[in-house]
Amino acid sequence: LEGGTLIDGTGRPPTANAVVIVEGSRIKAVGVRGQLAAPSGANVIRLDGRTILPGLIDGHVHLREYQLPMFLPYGVTTIADIHNDTTWSLAQREALKSGRIKGPRMFVSGARVTGPGGPPTTDGSYVRDVAEARAYVRELKTAGVDHIKVDLTITDDQLRAVIEEANAAGLRVLGHTQNIKNAVAMGMKHMEHMDTMARALLVEEGRDPRPAGTTPEAAVNPKLFPPLIAEMVKQQVYVNATLVLSWSGGTERWKDQAALAATLVKDPNLAFVPADV
Repeated sequence: LEGGTLIDGTGRPPTANAVVIVEGSRIKAVGVRGQLAAPSGANVIRLDGRTILPGLIDGHVHLREYQLPMFLPYGVTTIADIHNDTTWSLAQREALKSGRIKGPRMFVSGARVTGPGGPPTTDGSYVRDVAEARAYVRELKTAGVDHIKVDLTITDDQLRAVIEEANAAGLRVLGHTQNIKNAVAMGMKHMEHMDTMARALLVEEGRDPRPAGTTPEAAVNPKLFPPLIAEMVKQQVYVNATLVLSWSGGTERWKDQAALAATLVKDPNLAFVPADV
């Protein structure tokens, strides 16, 4: 890739007249035109006047059958499907790997670990106790998932068991939890949504972590967030704020999002998306 302006995602200034050498599925070298030469016989793609970005990652997807063609045109080269029918999700991943379907790399969790405190998972099941939670993680490992997704409907004892089993299997645990501090103390490092942080702060204040008539994020005092955020950074915890679903809806950015959506739905290239969506 020769001649474009490279923004590499590290925070360094953009590189003009960049050269990016790709070998197979890997970036082999990055430099500047005139200083880094393309290998003999390389397929040179001229990108003067254009911009080169790293592939974007959507770390929180519940994939639908019509969605796979939507990612690559917008620069999304990797997705994480975190809760779907296990067999179907694994089949989609394999079809992408083999090239039968064109689309991003996909990492999958299969159906999440759902506990007795909520609705059943995709196959109508849920784990009733610690032993079933452990067995379900082993079942998902055998099926070949890439990570384990938990729901906040499981108990603390079940969550601890899931983390232990996942660690033993070499799988990371991510998902929803009742209280981020409790989950991190058990060894969880990947959290979805902001409500888990808000509930932790409400509990600290001695308030109801599930306030009636509103959300935990709306009920919590925002001045309490900085120390908790600092603690999560110290513990190297990743929190996916789910920008579209939660964060933008809780800020004035929802207006920008609504305006963009109104434009996107008119794109004829998206005519395959179901009308109700």
